[in-house]
Amino acid sequence: MASMRFSFIHAADLHLDTPFEGITRVSPQLAELLRDASLQALDRVVELALERQVAFVLLAGDLYDGEDRGVRAQLRFLRGV
Repeated sequence: MASMRFSFIHAADLHLDTPFEGITRVSPQLAELLRDASLQALDRVVELALERQVAFVLLAGDLYDGEDRGVRAQLRFLRGV
C-alpha cells in the first residue's frame, strides 16, 4: 500500500494580545512592535499554512492569556481561521 504524505503546522501557547510587562524604557515604535508581536505570529502561521497548502493547523496550549480574552485578539483569531 502506498503511503500518503501530508504536512501540517503545529503552534502552541500563542497567548494572543498578552501585554508585555516590565518594558518601560523603549521607544514608542518598539513598544508598538512588542504589543503586536503575538498577533503578528498568528498572522504568520496563517500565511505559512496558505503558502505551503498544509493539510491542517494544530493550535495547542493557550491561545489567550488566561481568561482575559481581548476583543482585538478574538477578532484576529476569527479572521485567521
